[in-house]
Amino acid sequence: MNFYLVIAIIVIIYVETGEFMDFYTLTYLQEQNNVAQFVQYGIVVIIFLVLIVATILYIKDKFQTKYRDLSIIMALILLFMAGINFTEYQNGRNTSVQAAEATTFLKSISEEYHVKKDQVAINARGLSDGIIVKINKKFYKVNLSSDQTNYVLVRTHLINQKVKIHR
Repeated sequence: MNFYLVIAIIVIIYVETGEFMDFYTLTYLQEQNNVAQFVQYGIVVIIFLVLIVATILYIKDKFQTKYRDLSIIMALILLFMAGINFTEYQNGRNTSVQAAEATTFLKSISEEYHVKKDQVAINARGLSDGIIVKINKKFYKVNLSSDQTNYVLVRTHLINQKVKIHR
């Protein structure tokens, strides 16, 4: 029994040490932005609703200070979340621009090489010079122009063939 536990720990450590090169498909890049934004906005809406309910209950029965305290706590949490969301918004804008560039690039590769969109993946979440593109089972290095309006794909070979594709 302990032997299997040791093997499982070794496998987990092996996977966590980054022995695999990560590649991201078009679907993954599009969904990642949407999920993160949805969760953040959902949390803010829930806190806002609790704030409204607590405020209404406080106004209805002014002798219940617990509702006033709950309103104050929710207002402070809402302000805190607004600050976090503003910071995330600024960071997310950069990330979404990079993801949009990468998705446009993946669509272009898919159309140019006449392959399905799920057969094309890149090893970065944004578009930059030197990234690796996986088309079917072949790998290419991307050489971008300085203004990122055109690119050259150069066939390359990976030393470590262990690849993890995020779909």
